[in-house]
Amino acid sequence: MDEAPIARTCPQCGQPLPPDAESCANCGRDEANPFTSPASPLDEPKSRNSSPQLLFELVTVICVSLGIGFLWPGLGVFFAIVFVPAVIHAAAVIKRRQETGPLKDPTGQMVTALFASAGVTIAVWMASAVAFAAVCTPVGLVAISIDSGSAVAEILAFGLGGLAGLAVFYWFMRKLWPRSAKDEDATA
Repeated sequence: MDEAPIARTCPQCGQPLPPDAESCANCGRDEANPFTSPASPLDEPKSRNSSPQLLFELVTVICVSLGIGFLWPGLGVFFAIVFVPAVIHAAAVIKRRQETGPLKDPTGQMVTALFASAGVTIAVWMASAVAFAAVCTPVGLVAISIDSGSAVAEILAFGLGGLAGLAVFYWFMRKLWPRSAKDEDATA
């Protein structure tokens, strides 16, 4: 004689419970320990989707860069090279800060993070330029002394210098990128 499983309901909210449930999906009451308090919506960290904000900031920086580029072409390129990575870096910094708790002054912290990230980006680009020059100059001089008048020497020097600059940029940005709390817990 097969008995039908007994229908269970949550003693807290009255929601029907599946036979194998250990806690209520509606209110969070733990059936294994009925004396624990249910999860409160205030206890959960608020995860804010910053993708639309980041997209808006990137579009704004690109539009401002294009506007400056029409007036002063060199300055527009510099602005884009510095502030596009800075906006992405600042968004990562703000996201990291939001993981630890709510922000008291989100606008002020975003502006501070943006300009601090711009400083970091400028320093990283300068290190990349030094790496480019350190590789490009000797390779170019050697290549030109071996085969003067050849475009291959210039392509080789600029190509290797560009790769060195990009490698330094990637390495520094990777080292200076804010880590999430999950990553810090894994490395500790």
